[in-house]
Formats: sequence, structure tokens, C-alpha cells
Amino acid sequence: MVLKAIDSFLPRIEGAAIPRGAAADVVFEAMCAALVSGELGPGMTVHDATIAEHLGISRTPVREAIQRLRMLGVIESAANRHTRIVDVSPVRTEQALHTWTGLFQVLCEEVIPRADAGIVASLVEQHAAFGAARAAADDIGMARTNFAFYAVPLPLSRNPVLVDALRRVVFVIRLGGLSLPDHIDVDTVERAQLGVVEAFRQGDPAPAAAAMLALRHLRIPREETRSGG
Repeated sequence: MVLKAIDSFLPRIEGAAIPRGAAADVVFEAMCAALVSGELGPGMTVHDATIAEHLGISRTPVREAIQRLRMLGVIESAANRHTRIVDVSPVRTEQALHTWTGLFQVLCEEVIPRADAGIVASLVEQHAAFGAARAAADDIGMARTNFAFYAVPLPLSRNPVLVDALRRVVFVIRLGGLSLPDHIDVDTVERAQLGVVEAFRQGDPAPAAAAMLALRHLRIPREETRSGG
């Protein structure tokens, strides 16, 4: 399953074809993409030796990529037992969402004053892609485009601690979303994107703050809510 997920984003590669020192980045980005798509999901076991052999590279860059994912909180290890994708509970998903909305609001307050028309255009493009995925009932497409939408402003930040925190939390939310017993309110998610677009278009963080408040109150489905109707 892990190898199939990686193959979806990364063709078989040979060590000599990768620039020196870049193999860990290539594997890391491929695994991140697979996490966003849901092809790497909770409980899946990750074997560095198997991945390295499959890709035709040494184990060192694979171990480095796995360690970076461990630092993001999406991989857990038990000595001599397993290395696997974490299983995130609905409660932790809700906690992560609350944390992320606060962090993203801080990001907006920082970067909106220096955002240009190109950033607005990128946000509009990703929002349109999200709408198209929703119209097609494409859950993976919605997850991927929502992830891409909120990644647009990150390069504008001059606060690496903030950016690192946002990247850590967003993967926890994504993994948690894969385990939820029911869908979240997509209307709220789509309206929140529109609020962020307006904030960047107007040069005013207020609409983004309102959007984050709405997401903070988004109901995270739990097992008992599904069985109870």
C-alpha cells in the first residue's frame, strides 16, 4: 500500500538521476502528497528499507524523509516494532483545527499587507479547483485543493516558526479527516475560502478572521453522532 501510494506521485527513480542531497526532499514531498490525497493513511506501516529498494536509492534519504514526517507528528515509531502513519482521533482533529485557525489568522495579519495580485489570482484558482472537485463529488480532489489553497500565502511569511507550526498542524488535520465517521460541512469550508480570498483582495485581514472563526466552530463528526442520527 505504501509503495503504491508513493508510485502515484513519484515514478521509479535511480540514485544517479537525483541531484546530490535532494533524494530526501523528493521522497518527503512525494509522501506529503500521498498524505494529502489519502493514499497514505492512518495505521499504514512504513519500511525505510523497502521504500529505498523500490525507488533504487539508499536508505539514508528515506530515513531522513521519515524523520521529517515524524517531526511533523504524522509518523510514530516503536522500537523494534513498527513505524507507521499515526491514527488521529476526532478529538485531536478538532484540537488541531482550532490551533490551525488561530495560526492561519496570524499568518493573514502578517502577509496580507504585502500580498500582490498574483497571490489573489492563485487563491482564486485554487478556490475554483475546489469548487470543481466538489461538483464532481471528488473527496480526494477537495482535500488536495483545500490544502493547496491554504498553502498559497505561506511563502510570503517572514516567520519560519509560524510556517513550521502551520505545516505540522495541517497534516494532523488531514490524517484526522481520513478517520472521521462522516463528512464535515463542505459549505462552511467553501465559504471560508471565499472569506480568505476577499481578505487578500481587499487588503484587510477581517474577512479572513471571520472565516477562521467559522472553521473553528465547524462540527467534527464523531462515532456517536453517526449512530445517533
